[in-house]
Amino acid sequence: MRSRTAAARRRRSRRTLLAAGVSLPILLSTAPVAFAVSSETWDRVAACESSGNWNINTGNGFYGGLQFLPSTWAEYGGLRYAQNAHEATKEQQIEIAEKVLAVQGPDAWPHCSKVAGLADSDTSSQKTEIKSGSRVDQQSEDSQNAALVTTDQAASSSSARITASAPVVGANVTTAYRQAGSWAAGYHTGVDFAVPTGTAVRAVTQGTVISAGWAGSYGNAVVLRHPDGMYTLYAHLSSVSVGTGQNVAAAQQIGLSGSTGNSTGPHLHFEARTRNSYHAHVDPIAYLRSLGLST
Repeated sequence: MRSRTAAARRRRSRRTLLAAGVSLPILLSTAPVAFAVSSETWDRVAACESSGNWNINTGNGFYGGLQFLPSTWAEYGGLRYAQNAHEATKEQQIEIAEKVLAVQGPDAWPHCSKVAGLADSDTSSQKTEIKSGSRVDQQSEDSQNAALVTTDQAASSSSARITASAPVVGANVTTAYRQAGSWAAGYHTGVDFAVPTGTAVRAVTQGTVISAGWAGSYGNAVVLRHPDGMYTLYAHLSSVSVGTGQNVAAAQQIGLSGSTGNSTGPHLHFEARTRNSYHAHVDPIAYLRSLGLST
């Protein structure tokens, strides 16, 4: 009874002060925000996605430490913090990432979730059955659903071999991976296949077009994201025959070889990447062999 009486007195006192025009302080909670996934796990995801730079904007269409697309950032409430993720704090980015994780599951970060252990989080089992689009596949609802079905089918059996094709048929490698030279990295970040202008360039395996068109020193280029979380890049094309957001099948023609951008002659420059970043390249021949190709 005493506690109720004391509470009533406090309420009457507050009303009296407000009626007298006395402003009262607004008390903000200083308790730390609790996340379903540990901050250390998100740090590992960011280390994989962006080398741990929470304010990164490389101009590749992804922003912040966890590499959000602007549409994903907006869809999950990020605009209340900043226009794009790289302008928000680490904690704010993690808050939005938790919402993405709850809906899409770890596949929103297909490669880095495995590397960082996010895929092992208990939260991954709580995702809803309705996926509103992955971090990369921001396209129309029908195309988006088709991409998710394709990805789910590819992942349904870990023992199933993904259908694959050489990026160009019957071509020899003329410049090897990591060959030293005057490239921006100080060495070659892919492999070059010697082919004449107009040779059909094909998707090495099924995937979704992340970008298609002019790409600076790469000339006309296409970047694909594949169900295994890998990315492939096809550069110096004379023409591009696919568009961003399009789903492609293994061996589907995505363009014609050429010599656009920084190129000294007709060829296909081919890269394999663990994420859509210039510095995330891996041995492309080893990747092709992992798909069952002998080239």
